[in-house]
Amino acid sequence: MENTNNFDDVEKSFIDQLGLDNYFGIEKNSSQIEGNESHFLLKELFDQHSAVMLLIDSINDGRILYSNKAAEEFYGYKSEVLNNMKIMEINVLSPDEIKEEMEHAKQYERNYFHFVHKLSNGDLRNVEVYSSPIKIKDKQLLFSIIHDITDRKIAENSLKKANADLINSNNIISQQLVKLNSLYNRLQESESILVKLNSSKDIFFSIIAHDLKSPVSGFLDTLKMLSANFSQMTIGTIKEYTTALYESAENLYNFLENLLNWSRIQRGNFRFYYNDYNLNEIVSEILKLVERNAILKNIKIENNISKDIFVYSDENMLTSILTNLIFNAIKYTYNGGFVKLECKDYNTRLYLITIEDNGVGIDDYLKDDIFKIDKRAIRPGTNSELGTGLGLILTKDFVEKCGGDIWFESKPGEYTKFHFTIMKSNIINE
Repeated sequence: MENTNNFDDVEKSFIDQLGLDNYFGIEKNSSQIEGNESHFLLKELFDQHSAVMLLIDSINDGRILYSNKAAEEFYGYKSEVLNNMKIMEINVLSPDEIKEEMEHAKQYERNYFHFVHKLSNGDLRNVEVYSSPIKIKDKQLLFSIIHDITDRKIAENSLKKANADLINSNNIISQQLVKLNSLYNRLQESESILVKLNSSKDIFFSIIAHDLKSPVSGFLDTLKMLSANFSQMTIGTIKEYTTALYESAENLYNFLENLLNWSRIQRGNFRFYYNDYNLNEIVSEILKLVERNAILKNIKIENNISKDIFVYSDENMLTSILTNLIFNAIKYTYNGGFVKLECKDYNTRLYLITIEDNGVGIDDYLKDDIFKIDKRAIRPGTNSELGTGLGLILTKDFVEKCGGDIWFESKPGEYTKFHFTIMKSNIINE
């Protein structure tokens, strides 16, 4: 092999390939600067430059043909040692890693490579290598300029780590904010529930203090009068008083039952047991209970509900819903009127049940408040039947607990139609 320290053999072609002659004002065949002077200028430029420079035989195993003084100082080898080494003895990356780095350089359209070079003392340094192929005396060589970027890499890695830590901190903060927001929403919900419960409690005691006190007082006054004058009363008068007492006691009982059920729902203590039920059978049982009331007012009840309709509900709630609505329809219908019950498909999941009457209707000023506990509309029936104002409020709560909705349409003096939806059963009658 040629002496790799003999730079004379490649000097002229090297000048031509790098274009250094024109750069330094060197003209070929110039009388001012002849062969040895050109050689000296180029050698001085190469040797004295502060950047690490290597001239590498890219064909024969990457042998280093020439290195400058900056390269000797950087790698820590004498020139005679360094100029007989192969580049793979310095570059610690594997062939696959080198290939991958070259692909990255091509992908990002950059004219340099990032490698890791090993120094004579074993230290590893990150380097940025700018390489250009040149042809000198029919030899394919590689001219490389190497920059030590280890400190820059350390700074970049520190910046990446700081950025990653920042992102991680942001993620943790975001997670904590989500948790805090969730906790805030739960607190808001709890506050809303507490406000509602507190309001319900106030309403509950107000009802007891006012609505319950009056009928009980009237009940006691009637009993007191009956007891004091019993011996002077006729059988007809006694029967009249006892009938009034019975009706008052029955109304009071219904009032207390509705009030207690409403209270349980507000406190979440009402137990529900859902199952499949035949709607017509439940309605038929209720109609037996209200038959006396309908007969007294000569009201015709039409049950148009099919016998093969099954619903999915809590039996007690469904019975309470229908009982309240049917009783109300009879209560507010004139003598000789009618009440109709119908059930039809609402959608694939729900039935629509309608209870219609041709009674007094609902006045416009009552329509917005009819389901509100704090604005109960207590109206006597067409035969002065007593009411509590709790029936529709409880009915609405029960309908919603069963997964449905309730609404009404009414024209004062003509009719009222209450509609509510209820879940269909999966049972199919054969």
